[in-house]
Amino acid sequence: MSTDIEKKIRERPRDMGELLYADIQQWAIETFGSNRDVGMLLRHLVEELDEFTIAVDNYKKGLVKDRGVMLKEYADVQILLWNLLGNLGVCYGSAMDSVAVKQGINRKRTWVEMDGKMKHVPDEVEIHEKPKVYMCVVCGEVPVDVAGGYDTCPECASKI
Repeated sequence: MSTDIEKKIRERPRDMGELLYADIQQWAIETFGSNRDVGMLLRHLVEELDEFTIAVDNYKKGLVKDRGVMLKEYADVQILLWNLLGNLGVCYGSAMDSVAVKQGINRKRTWVEMDGKMKHVPDEVEIHEKPKVYMCVVCGEVPVDVAGGYDTCPECASKI
């Protein structure tokens, strides 16, 4: 039995981003199956980010006049990122909420140029050791739970 609130939620208009997010999830499941390998998705995302970086660079240098080329590479990154989040069980609303919260945090930070990029000045509370990320040199798998103390790759059982 549904409540009035649940009914309102179901009947509310969905924005374009939410519809597109759902479409990407459905397409990915139909095309690639459910429960895709996160390491594979991450490696593919890095590859697409590299292609986007090249496209941005070519556009900025005037080597490519049509910014549509750059936007197609951006779209590949966005589709893969949303596919990855959906594969991890993250819904559109949670993803957008986290972006809104993080943007609020970023607005309050002080930003400086360091090492050729903009970085925020760390908050006192934020200063902590970054977790180490390991990648298997045999199969390229990136264990998600690196804090869990993997010493062998969960994919191919090679030493990490």
